[in-house]
Amino acid sequence: MAKYSVALHGHAAVRVEVEADSYEEATRLAKEKAPKVRYVQSWTPVSASKLEEK
Repeated sequence: MAKYSVALHGHAAVRVEVEADSYEEATRLAKEKAPKVRYVQSWTPVSASKLEEK
């Protein structure tokens, strides 16, 4: 598993760190882990960076 930093946008911006096997899984997990904010209906992944390989 690798550690990813995923930038999300949705009327606000947030960066979330997750551990995943692939880029696709990282973006999915990041959207689940993102904070629940009243004015954000859905988060859109903007970019993802692999931080380290485990």
